Amino acid sequence: MKRQRLVDYLKALFIVWVIITHSGVMNEKSTLYLLSVVQAVPSFMVLSGYTFALTAENKSVYQMYDAKNLLRKFLRFTIPTLVTYIIYLVGWSVAGKDQLGTGDVIYRFVMGLYGPGGYYYGMMVQFLVLAPILFLLIRKYDTKGIILVGGTTFLFELFCSIIHIDENIYRVLIFRYLLFLAMGMYLYIHKNDTVRKSVLVMFMMIGVAYLLIPSCCEYQRKLFTRWSDTSMMTIFYLYPILYVIFHKFGTIQMRGWIGTVLEVIGQSSYHIMYVQLIYYVGVKDVLYQIFKLGLLGNLMEVMVAIIISVVGGIIFYYADNKIFGHLYKKRNVERLE
Repeated sequence: MKRQRLVDYLKALFIVWVIITHSGVMNEKSTLYLLSVVQAVPSFMVLSGYTFALTAENKSVYQMYDAKNLLRKFLRFTIPTLVTYIIYLVGWSVAGKDQLGTGDVIYRFVMGLYGPGGYYYGMMVQFLVLAPILFLLIRKYDTKGIILVGGTTFLFELFCSIIHIDENIYRVLIFRYLLFLAMGMYLYIHKNDTVRKSVLVMFMMIGVAYLLIPSCCEYQRKLFTRWSDTSMMTIFYLYPILYVIFHKFGTIQMRGWIGTVLEVIGQSSYHIMYVQLIYYVGVKDVLYQIFKLGLLGNLMEVMVAIIISVVGGIIFYYADNKIFGHLYKKRNVERLE
């Protein structure tokens, strides 16, 4: 299977958006923030659905749920997460904070309560289980499948609002992103099909209106009150953009060092996410005390965060593959069973 480099280029952009989001320097009600930076995780979810469909296109349900393959993917997600969490716990201890009990250590890990983006691992584990079901649904029922997934996501949001679900539980449940995953799969399945411009424009108008009206008119949302700027409604905004990008630039391959750097950053995005987590929960404070970076302004603050997170994440990615990469290979997973 030939690698689609556009996916890596987009991941490189979106992981930088993640770092900027967690920096907290942008106005969260600004149009630029709402239409770009804050959409990083939903965009990642669309890409996850797209790449899953790409790899599972000709597979049966038994092949998609092959235990050895699932274990390999599980290890690929889990090992970097465990390494990061251990570093977090060591930092917690060195900082002289109150000792954590066993129950609290487990709870923080499961709920992703150890830094910005910590919840992502839990969602990826759920993704491993649910993705084949979603793909089979979309592959068989097509648009009707999308409507079913959208309805399910809406009911989930409604249910969470009615029972006032705990925020920590809500943030780790992948059900709020089911429609994004499904639309990513739909995008791949229909990669050779053309969508009418009028439909794309209508979707875009709905998505932009949803995102901007509350900040422009001081409107208070009655539904999608949690993580509202990345709720299922934003797929109306994201899908037309990603559709155009993939249809116009799907086979793009950037020449030279810029293309290579973007490709490496995209491939390292999961590890970059964890380095930025560690940066924001501890490293940042140390650097600001030593070098007084806070005096240089918001732009420098963000640039330092991006450089450290990206470079550190790339090193982490290569180190992980060097040390644990043999566990991610099919023949070595078979030896573990």
